[in-house]
Amino acid sequence: MTELQHEIKNPTFAAMTLAYVSTSTLRTRPRQVRRHTQSKIRRLAKFMEQSRVIVPLVVDQENVVVLGNARLQALNLLGVDSAPVIRVTHLDEAMIRALILADNQFTLNADWYKEALREELLHLAPLVVDFGLELTDLGFETGQLDFTIGEIELAGNGDSLLPPPAKPLTKQGYLWIMGPHILACGDARHEKTYASVLDTSLADMVFGDLPYNVPVLGHVSGIVTILRH
Repeated sequence: MTELQHEIKNPTFAAMTLAYVSTSTLRTRPRQVRRHTQSKIRRLAKFMEQSRVIVPLVVDQENVVVLGNARLQALNLLGVDSAPVIRVTHLDEAMIRALILADNQFTLNADWYKEALREELLHLAPLVVDFGLELTDLGFETGQLDFTIGEIELAGNGDSLLPPPAKPLTKQGYLWIMGPHILACGDARHEKTYASVLDTSLADMVFGDLPYNVPVLGHVSGIVTILRH
């Protein structure tokens, strides 16, 4: 594929060339120091599909990726046949390896401004839905979101909770049939709730949140500020 090049000139930095190359010609280094799960790659691909490719990959003279392995995996998952790259030509192998570690570690060293992050998440939560995204598609884990946004709920006095509807749509004991699935409205502490769904069958799998009735302080996370419980 013909490379489209644009010189980026600045006396402060080494000369850089932005090029578009075929993703099939890009290779990863044999030794990877960061591991990306397939779940995270899928979420990254989902986000990149909406935002488009903005940050170029950094490659060496042999088209081996120096920075951007996760983005390359996401591009391949999306079936993209070309990617923007910046080619590093002024670093030797030792400095390239040092760059890989430094770029990753300096990112990990950064801390969030918790209040600003919380406000951004709350602002974006209803907006990203319009793009088919969720907050987890921005790279956050569900537990991290719970700790970050959930503190606002803990800080409240309960008066902000919405009152129950005058005529509830469902009541205890109702069974909702959704194709092959059954949703029960009932008390999970009572055996009859499970019998209404399973009859005499046994569940193949149970998702629970054990143990119950454990104090939050000292058990949930040592980094979370407990405002009320």
